[in-house]
Parts: sequence; structure tokens; C-alpha cells
Amino acid sequence: MRESRLGNILHNVVSGAGGLVHAGWHGVQHAINANSGSDEEGFIRKAGPARLNLTPERPPPIEEAPETLANHGDAVSQDWRWLALRCEQRLNAVLQQRTTKSAKLTDTLGPSFDIRQFACFMPRTVLEAIADRRIRHSDDFDIQIEQFTAAVVFCDASGFTALTEALDTKPNGAERLGNIINQFFDKIIKIVHYWGGDVIKFSGDAMTIVWPVDDESPQPDADGSEKDGKAAREEETGDDFYRIDSQVACQLAVQCCLTLHQTLHGYVTGCDDKVLTLHIGVGFGQVHILQVGGIMDRWEYVVAGAPLEEISVAEPLAGSGETVVSPSVASALAGAADLEEVPNSPPGRIFYKVKGLHAAGPEKAKSIAVGISRSSTRALWGSEKPREQIEEVETLPVQPPPPLAPIDVESDDIDLLRRYIPPSVFRRLTTGCNVFLNELRVVSVVFICVRGLDVSTRTGSLIAHKLMKMTQKAAYTMEGSVNKFLVDDKGVLLLVMFGLPPVYHLDDPIRAIMAALRVIDGMKVFGLDAGIGITSGRVWCGTVGNEIRKEYTALGDYVNLAARLMAKAGPREIFVDVNTFQAARHALEFKQLPSMHVKGKEHPVQVFMPTGVMINQKKDAVED
Repeated sequence: MRESRLGNILHNVVSGAGGLVHAGWHGVQHAINANSGSDEEGFIRKAGPARLNLTPERPPPIEEAPETLANHGDAVSQDWRWLALRCEQRLNAVLQQRTTKSAKLTDTLGPSFDIRQFACFMPRTVLEAIADRRIRHSDDFDIQIEQFTAAVVFCDASGFTALTEALDTKPNGAERLGNIINQFFDKIIKIVHYWGGDVIKFSGDAMTIVWPVDDESPQPDADGSEKDGKAAREEETGDDFYRIDSQVACQLAVQCCLTLHQTLHGYVTGCDDKVLTLHIGVGFGQVHILQVGGIMDRWEYVVAGAPLEEISVAEPLAGSGETVVSPSVASALAGAADLEEVPNSPPGRIFYKVKGLHAAGPEKAKSIAVGISRSSTRALWGSEKPREQIEEVETLPVQPPPPLAPIDVESDDIDLLRRYIPPSVFRRLTTGCNVFLNELRVVSVVFICVRGLDVSTRTGSLIAHKLMKMTQKAAYTMEGSVNKFLVDDKGVLLLVMFGLPPVYHLDDPIRAIMAALRVIDGMKVFGLDAGIGITSGRVWCGTVGNEIRKEYTALGDYVNLAARLMAKAGPREIFVDVNTFQAARHALEFKQLPSMHVKGKEHPVQVFMPTGVMINQKKDAVED
């Protein structure tokens, strides 16, 4: 019977702690269509002006009416839900069995492991929350980890795509590319750290950085009276407290941006004539740090708030070697910067290009310079001066803040740190291997944009948490991984990848589409719509950063193209590139769309859209 064959194949679809897919797609197709013929009898359908609905009417839930499976006949082979929901059902069964608490990692690792090699994968804000027990092992947790006012910088590098393509076919190309990337990011991170910034997130070849404003809200004294935050801290320490207010936070952020441009603009890679440059956007306002997810004890921290929308508008307005600030930053600087209006600012708001900072007044300069022991930017790289045009710190209008005190993260916190580190990276660290292989790897990239969700509200953060859990399930059932959860002016962005180590499949493009269909379908529960872009190809995978801050990420043209296709996709639409289409056309039906012009591509790219229908092998999967 068709039902028994499908059941036998899917019996081992999900098993073990990882909830991994063990039955290959071709095996499922063969079991369902055992008597199907060749693909010589093709069919081609012209795409009409109206786009197909990716989610036709849902069949009866498997859990409620499993006996109806045999009665659906060929619908089993044509509806992706029967496979996706069955896989997810088995993952849920695995999750319900995960009740036995495993041994503490500290007992497994022994007393000699260095907690710092794990801590550098998280921003200072998250480490402080762990040290303060705001992140803990508990079912009763708060999705919002932290809330503060801050200057926020989005620093985007240009030139990595051309560099990746240039090194793709050269001997030791992946190793050379990894070295260039890490040398470049090492300098960025050290400059950011020097100016007191906290690298919150890496986003491919970009990073998000914050400069928090000190909390000056009144604090209760022992006698019931209230003192402002500064007075309370001065009483505790007995010293003058280095205070960062709104203006200082924005000055430090902008001066850091200027230093980055002066030091790294036109960065010579040593590969042909390829150079790297930066363009930067700066925002200011209330920032929310959230923790979402939790499936298989894998979590993502998320930074949200008005400044994230501001930097996503400001950064594209900045040209190569330029910094553009939002109106809120210009207001906080209060005339301390030389600004120039950006002509193509969005309606109703004026963004500004930074030309330089003005010198602070004597009293202001004194308060900013309290406790400073570093005298020049050469401290960033020891005795080597990075660029001749770097000014001595004493001549700058803003002085760097005192060094940040180390955060007391205990060895027992390793179980909390592992939540935010990719499992493959964590395993390498626990085996004592702190060297990560950089590689050019074939992957399928899924970029998801959920529009209209404000995660800075209480309701929005709860929906974001459920959205992340749903996406994790969709990815894990197909042996993918959720690599990023980001927020910008477009909405919530999720990056899902198939083919990252240690798991790789020849049918990763099909798995990526199946997961995307499941995500689109699951959005109905939240009353939201999503646009998705999927690409497949060779990208650079590895760890970027240094001992201060690092993350595992993927860089390359196919990552960027997936983001471009996502931006083009409308509500409930999935756009895939030609590579993904070619790899999946034998299993899924597609509609060919008109070629599209996307940013970063000289010529239009071919775009296809899966209809959600699984096809018999005797048919051709093309609709054009």
C-alpha cells in the first residue's frame, strides 16, 4: 500500500537528539512513485499575470485523521505538507522525550578549559545578563534581556563579493580569503573596542555596534531616599564615575566611524587589485535586547528598537568611505559635529553626512578624558602604526573612554553560553580545538523577511519568540540551521542555511524549499506575511573576528543574492535562483517569472517560484 511505503520511509525521517532527517528526498520520491516513468513526457505551463498561491487548502491534520492518508491517492505525492508535517511531528516527539537532564558540561570538560574562548562569541550585553542572572536555566524566563538607550552603528563592508570570486579558483583560496577577512575584521573590532563599543551582531560582511548611555534613573538608598545613578555609583566606588550621556555616546560612535574610515578605507587585500571599503549608518534611541527560540536548546539574541530602523535607512545613503547619521543622532550631538544634509533623505526626515567632529569645551573634554591611560591609536596594534594619517588621540575632539572592566562569567555558565553558539562550533571548542577551518562550501541560503512585526513591544516580542521556534522546527526537520535573526526597517529577517558543517546533503536545495514552504504556511497562525529568497552556490564559511569578539558566518555572492530575492518577493512568495531551480526541478513544480534586475548584478537574474506541488517523475517541473 502507498501508506505503508510512505510510513516505512518516514519512520526514520527524524530521530536522535538533533532531530535530523535520515531519509533522502529521492528515497521518499521513489517510495511514493514506485511505478512512475521517465521525465520524457514534460509539460510547460505559461505563467499568467496573477501569481500562484503557495499555500492551497490544508489537508486534514495527520494527528487527527491518520487513517485518511491512504484515501488521498496521488495527493500524497503532490502536497508538500504531508512530508513536512510528518517530519515535524516526529521532531515534536523527540522534543517531548528530552526530559532527562544531561551531565553538567563543567564535569565533562574538566577544570582546565578557558571560559573566555566561549564568551567571545557573545556581546558584552548578553554576558552581563548571564553574570547578573537575567539569563538563567528556567522555564519562567523573560524574552527581553535588556533595555537601554544607545548610539547604534551599522558598519557594512564593500568588496568581499569580488574578493570571494577572485579567490574561488585559486590554490588555497579559502585559506587566503579567511586570512584576509579576519585581518580586516580584527582591525575593525579593535578600533570599536578602543572607542568603547560593543559588537552586538555580525551580518555577513557587516556588524551592528552599540554605545549604551549610562542609566541615570533614581535608585533607592538604604534610608528610603533616592539618589541618581551617578551619585550611587560614585558612593560605591569612592571615585569619579566616567559617565556616558547621550551626547558622549554619539560622539564616541561617530569618532569611531571616522577612525574606521581613516584607517581602513581602501584596505589593500593583497589579491590582485581588490580593496575593501566601509559605509556606515548611525542611529540613536531606545534599544531592546531579546532572546528567542529554544528548540533543541538553541537560542538567538536579537537587538531591536527605533535605532535599528534608523541605521537601515542611513547606511544605504552613505557612499564608500562615508558615515550618515539619523536626525536623532544629529540632535544628540547638539552642534558638536560638522554635518551636511543628504539630498535624497526619506520624506519628512533629514539625514546627515558626517564631515567631522568639533573640539569639546575644556570642562567637557576633561570629563570625557577622566581615567584615560591610552595615549594613541598605536595601542590597538602594539608598536605598529596602522596608517600614517591616523591622528594622535590628544589631537582628536573626543577622547576614548577608560578600558571596560572584565565581566565575571563563571565556568558554570558554560551551559548558558552554549545556547548562543552554533553546535558545530561549540563541539570544536569543547574538544580543545580553537582553530576553525575556513572553507568555500556549497550551501543553500534561505532569507526570510517578515513584514509588519514590531518586536520592541511586549506582544511583538512574544510573536517573535514563537516565530523563531516555528522557523527552527521547519529548519531542523530538514537538517538545516537558523543562522541569524535580525531586525531592520523592512521587518524581521531570518537567515536559514542548509549545508553548513557538519551536515551536507545533495538535495539541500529541495530541503531549503520545503522548509520555506513550511514557514510560509506557519505565518497564517500569526496573521503575518513573509517574502523569501533562496539561492544555492559556493560561499565562504568560517569564523570571523578575534579574541575580543567573533562569530561563525557565511559570506559570498549567493548570500547577498538571497537577500535581494527576498526583498523582491511579495507576501507569501518564495523566489529562487536558477541553481536552486535546477537542483529541485525533478521533485517540485515551479513557475518561471520574468528576469529581474537586482542590486549588485550587472545583468538581470532568472527567478523561479515553487508552487508547492510535488510532481511525478514523468513530468517536467518547469512552468514558464
